Amino acid sequence: MGAPATPASGGGNGGALPPAREGQPLAAASSGGSYSSTTAATAVAMSEHAAAAAAGALTPRTPPTPPTRILLLMSDTGGGHRASAAALTAALTRHAGATAVSATTVDLFVDVAGWPLSGLPAQYSFLARHPLLWRVTWALGIFPPTRLLCNAVLRTLAGRALGRRLVAEAAASAGGGDVASDAAASTGPPDVIVSVHPLAQSAAVTALRMLAEAEAAAVGGGGGGTATTSPVPGLLRPLLTVVTDLGAAHPLWFTPAATRVYSPSAAVSGVAVGEGVPPARLRRYGLPVRPTFWELNGGDADAKPDPIDGGGTAGEGGAKPDAAAAAAGDSPPTGDAAGSKAALRARLGLHPTAPAVLLVGGGDGVGGLRRVVPAVVDGLAATLGATGAQVVVVCGRNERLRSSFARRTWALVPAAVDSGVSPPRGAAEGQQEGVHGSPDAAAVAVVDSGSGAAGGSGGAAGGVIVLGFVSNMADYMRAADMLITKAGPGTIAEALICRLPILLCAYLPGQETGNVTYVVDHGVGAYESAPARIAATAAEWAASPSLRAAMAARAGALAAPDAAVRIAEDIWAVAVASRAARAGAAVVGGGAAAATATRGRRRRLGVGEPGGASVLFDRVKALLRLLCGGAIACTAHTWRAHVHKESS
Repeated sequence: MGAPATPASGGGNGGALPPAREGQPLAAASSGGSYSSTTAATAVAMSEHAAAAAAGALTPRTPPTPPTRILLLMSDTGGGHRASAAALTAALTRHAGATAVSATTVDLFVDVAGWPLSGLPAQYSFLARHPLLWRVTWALGIFPPTRLLCNAVLRTLAGRALGRRLVAEAAASAGGGDVASDAAASTGPPDVIVSVHPLAQSAAVTALRMLAEAEAAAVGGGGGGTATTSPVPGLLRPLLTVVTDLGAAHPLWFTPAATRVYSPSAAVSGVAVGEGVPPARLRRYGLPVRPTFWELNGGDADAKPDPIDGGGTAGEGGAKPDAAAAAAGDSPPTGDAAGSKAALRARLGLHPTAPAVLLVGGGDGVGGLRRVVPAVVDGLAATLGATGAQVVVVCGRNERLRSSFARRTWALVPAAVDSGVSPPRGAAEGQQEGVHGSPDAAAVAVVDSGSGAAGGSGGAAGGVIVLGFVSNMADYMRAADMLITKAGPGTIAEALICRLPILLCAYLPGQETGNVTYVVDHGVGAYESAPARIAATAAEWAASPSLRAAMAARAGALAAPDAAVRIAEDIWAVAVASRAARAGAAVVGGGAAAATATRGRRRRLGVGEPGGASVLFDRVKALLRLLCGGAIACTAHTWRAHVHKESS
């Protein structure tokens, strides 16, 4: 097809071929060549192509190799599940490359299952504000009869919906014709499913079995033969569970059908084994955290312990996570984050030497900060003086709380900076460098000193700094001396990486109870619920550098900054092996059926006309939807009425 252009005989278009149809390749014309010379060259090239095809010298175009597809199942019942999925996506992209992997995060209940399960995120927010009701809900999930009922509902409403979606993707990827298009090659069902939510296991198992049965029928059934309906082992895609609870885990996290279970702690591994997960399938790498925390543990990224629960290899260390952080929506750590703590504090408007207390209420601003912050500020001022300490309050998306704190006069005021480093100008207007989060988060930073903004002409810094939602939490943790927060697993894991002593002030019963035990038993912090006791403990820690140093050392030894990278490497290895195994199963099981028309394969992969059993199942499913929706609505209405009655 690369024949040189030859001059056409005659002038104009005489003897020229008609213009090529859309999509038909044309031979490249030389610079300045005429239309006649181009078409003549095309004619020569087409003649050569036809001769080569007749001689059998040409091979058909091979379709492009599709990326390894990974589906991550989560739900926004708390911010940790989406954050873990984002961290794993960033780590997978870093490990395999953006073109080699296609990682998709799906809210199983909102995006797939639909009503009534789509209301679970809103119901979780309601339950989180009422710990007693949450405790009851947690217990019902452990009690065997109600746990079985819960799994049945999840399999019916979420598992079947996800299964139909995967089967439809498989049918679409079958394509039509002899050669699949580039677009069709990049679509299809996932090679593995990764669950980062405790309610996704039974649904994922059901969906994967539905997909395997459909593919077994497509491979084993010939044009008029009988298709097998039992899953072929090689066709059953793996389910990988990444547990995002730290000190304990609900039994719904675990199923013996999982190919891998990634556990963050020995306590969680014990629950997994008790629920029937073979120890050989366990991997203990730690809790996946945001890319901005991957290399903040004192530069010890290469000093990785071997996985405790079942082998595996350590991940790579030393690679820069800045690009992964940007992909995950976080701000990469500033250059000073890995250097001088005083320089980092100067960037953030903090005093270089005064003890800094960081109070975090979570992304949604939950954690009792309204009562805790005033007590802590007053306690620090009474113990260390008005300029003896500084406090940073991160209110998350709780704008009402942030505004209330910003208008308040505090007992702690900015202290003079003797080193000549003054905080950035415009801090009071929210222009402090490194404070703002993503644009849609409406991050707001207000520095309130009680009598004016920090950073005035006197070169003062510190005091009380009130922030909204921030995307550079790694910088603030790195600059602080201690952390006061609720017992969220992600925040605890990030604090350990930054070697921060942790003072827990709240927790969700059941779900976060184990996190409190984890922090206290490992000597990296304490738990207090009363604001006066929280303030007294914070003042004691602020006044004792040696006490903080001991807890910081233990926190650094417990941290796992490379957990997301190591988990991603193992997920990638499982996904690649799964794709190879399925290819082998398709070749062995296909036999003569591999030569059947694509149209028949698409028909067998499709949902098809429902039989009597399918119609009955759909009716049962609709009834379950009605019952579950009614129960959720009645519970929410009853408790709203109860809360309204108590408040009035």
